[in-house]
Amino acid sequence: MTDLRKKQATINDVARLAGTSVSTVSRYFNKPDMVGKQIGARIETAAKGLHYIRNRSAATTRGHLSGTIGMVVPTLENSIFAELIEGLIAQLRQSKQTVLISSNLNDAGNEAEAVRTFVEQGVDGVILIGTEHDSAVLELLRSRQLPVLCVWNYDNDFYIDTVGIDNHDIGYEAAGHLVALGHHDIGCIFGLSSTNDRASSRKEGILQRLAEADILPPANWHAETSYDLRSARTIAHNILVQPHRPSAIMCGNDIIAFATIWAAQSLGLSVPEDLSVMGIGDFQGAAEMTPPLSTIRIPAHTVGRLSANRILELITADEGQKPRHLKVDFEMRLRRSTAARKAPQS
Repeated sequence: MTDLRKKQATINDVARLAGTSVSTVSRYFNKPDMVGKQIGARIETAAKGLHYIRNRSAATTRGHLSGTIGMVVPTLENSIFAELIEGLIAQLRQSKQTVLISSNLNDAGNEAEAVRTFVEQGVDGVILIGTEHDSAVLELLRSRQLPVLCVWNYDNDFYIDTVGIDNHDIGYEAAGHLVALGHHDIGCIFGLSSTNDRASSRKEGILQRLAEADILPPANWHAETSYDLRSARTIAHNILVQPHRPSAIMCGNDIIAFATIWAAQSLGLSVPEDLSVMGIGDFQGAAEMTPPLSTIRIPAHTVGRLSANRILELITADEGQKPRHLKVDFEMRLRRSTAARKAPQS
């Protein structure tokens, strides 16, 4: 198997490893119902072990570029990723490039399937969100010698090129705004840090800034949630109904912040008079909320545009170049959801 991995595997290699004929392998990939389950399982195992990919693009041959880029995003429901995609497409269009978009539905396990499909379609390069990916995904791209770019997270130490913002710094600055307003009783609602490297980096930055101000949120003011309005609202409600509640809540992104404001208002609390709320992202609708949300603007369109330029450079670059990392600046957008902490009444 080791010798076979040194070159791009062929259908003959798959058949030999699976112990069956080439025609049976071809039949499995085209009409799997016509192949027995046991033989099909052997073929699938052999294909994955060899990183065998069918090339469905008849026009794409070795040395010929397809003019197509593949991109996997966590979700298409989030407006900020739509903005990222628009920036990417607008820039690539100038170079007559096409983009194939897939969503892993916020499940990293779906990413491998999407990437395999891109490779089958003969894309020239692949763009992924964040820097945490299944090793099988990156190994597949490496074995096919396909350029890959990780966007959204700037990471100067990562071994793959990155274009994005420093999520640790974003969390640090966002929490710093609440500290500067005099808040000491600060609750935190983060994204799921175990499955999202952006959420994890923001969480680290937030907690670092609070620790520097000698602020340690108690366990019942500290939670993680999926980026879902209903779940986030339930968590915010549970924090706010406690006898001693925070004067401010730092949220891992704007969806969580939206949910926190609605939870506060449903309890008769006024934002920001009774509770300051800080978000991250400046999602669509953040400026139109009541009250408008204080947040940090992530320039997704700029990230998309710069990512387009970089993936095109990687496609035509010589092999063996060191990774490059491009950091994009973020902007603080202070609105009316945050205010100075009220002085305690005597």
